[in-house]
Amino acid sequence: MKHTVLSGAALAAALLLATGATHAGRRARETRDADGRVVRILGPDGRARDIAQEAPTAPEPEFSAGGIDLPSDARDDDSTAAAEDTAWPMFQANARHTGYVPVMINPSSLSFRWQKNVGGTFALNPVTAAGGRVFVSLVTYFNNVPSLFALSAATGQTAWAKNFGSVFSVNPPSYGWGNVYVQTGNHGTDTWLHAFDAATGAVVFETPHQAQWERYFAPTLYRRRVYVNGGYYGGMYAFNAGTGAMLWFAALPQYDQWTPAVEGDRAYAYVGSYQPGLYGRDRMTGAASGFVPDPNFEWNGWSMNLAPVLGDHADVISIHDGRLISFDTFGGTIRWEVASQFTGQPSVTGDRIYAVDNGHLVVLDELNHAPLWSWTPPAGSLVGPMIVTDTHIFASTAQAVHAVDLVSHGSVWSYPVGGHLALSEGMLYVASTDGKLTAFAATGTRSRSGEEITAP
Repeated sequence: MKHTVLSGAALAAALLLATGATHAGRRARETRDADGRVVRILGPDGRARDIAQEAPTAPEPEFSAGGIDLPSDARDDDSTAAAEDTAWPMFQANARHTGYVPVMINPSSLSFRWQKNVGGTFALNPVTAAGGRVFVSLVTYFNNVPSLFALSAATGQTAWAKNFGSVFSVNPPSYGWGNVYVQTGNHGTDTWLHAFDAATGAVVFETPHQAQWERYFAPTLYRRRVYVNGGYYGGMYAFNAGTGAMLWFAALPQYDQWTPAVEGDRAYAYVGSYQPGLYGRDRMTGAASGFVPDPNFEWNGWSMNLAPVLGDHADVISIHDGRLISFDTFGGTIRWEVASQFTGQPSVTGDRIYAVDNGHLVVLDELNHAPLWSWTPPAGSLVGPMIVTDTHIFASTAQAVHAVDLVSHGSVWSYPVGGHLALSEGMLYVASTDGKLTAFAATGTRSRSGEEITAP
């Protein structure tokens, strides 16, 4: 069934707050109460508009169990209903974006399974994979071509594809609760969050939101909600994962190329000028819930190219302008930062931070940033996010993917193809800039409980 969520008083008010529409080059200004709620907007035309505050309403029913409608929070479900923790349902594996998959790899069993030219001349976005399928989108720019694909994990055969027309951007997908979620970007309200049935490609819903020619990381899925970057002047949205209804919008400094990190009762964004820092938002309401300023932030463009990573010690780990940063979410300060040549996206698990510094893999203590060990690829520099398992790290240069042993600290397997990495249900995927998706079977992969994970 298709749900198109468009107008209505609540949505209209939210979109007004999202846009901060301009008049002769001027922006609207907001007055907020002590709780952070907008109570008055001084429009660009000089007129003031008071905003009535609606009384909170009960959560709307979202899904059914045994014929009884249940609100999402009554179910307390923090999974995405992917097959298990060994899937790859969103950016860096989970809503915390740790890049950690709890499996043990037998590198001698890694074998080439298939390669498919999905994109033709278009580069591939990072993929998501679960339920025996891999979902991949193309990096397009006003190209009227099929740009979202569902492929068989076993063979690479196309199950279904979508053409969004001539749009500015088609962004990386996420998978949850039997659906595939993806944003397409244009201008104004012609930017959409789409949900498709993962099995058939049927439209579940299409919901518009505000934007200005932006690109995004994959949506973050958590407890039956979808959290994304968006807004005419920057911000974060939350949507109902079943109906597409917009639940809230929170204004933030205007940057693209990021996605929220979510855990417990908070959603986090790390964005820059004009008030750079880590922003916390109540994940149910969007209300402000903490801010850690970053006084050493150096502007290098209006794209963040990162997602915050939630650690295990009331900390959020990020990399920006060569620095590795630990934000203390309990104390509201920067716990520590290391200035070097850090790039890309850190991975965090087991009190360890895995990061790329000057093209090399470095491993640091999460609490005090003490260096523990490092690895240098035999050729080229490491690029892109890495995957950490209980036994190995998967890391890629532009030319090759490597499996680095966590005990010997050396590469024990490699293959001459590079790109965005994903590890799901016994399969390793490499999505490349030349439009090719390469799949490897990791036979003998085991979960933490010792159960063998059979590749499709």
